[in-house]
Amino acid sequence: MGVATERSKTLLLVKNLDVRATQAELAALFGKHGQIGTVLLVPGNTLALVEFLEVRFTHKPHKRKDARA
Repeated sequence: MGVATERSKTLLLVKNLDVRATQAELAALFGKHGQIGTVLLVPGNTLALVEFLEVRFTHKPHKRKDARA
């Protein structure tokens, strides 16, 4: 059994991204909801971590938004 840790209230995990997604696009998209600290894309660009500098956006689940057709 592992040690329980508290979840971050400023990090958002973004899954199922288009492989063409960029850090700049994600920062612009999520920056509408609060000030962004860092955007990290994993190799392959299908998963990202978005760090907000304040707690206000990351605590609610959001519906999928298809940015590309």
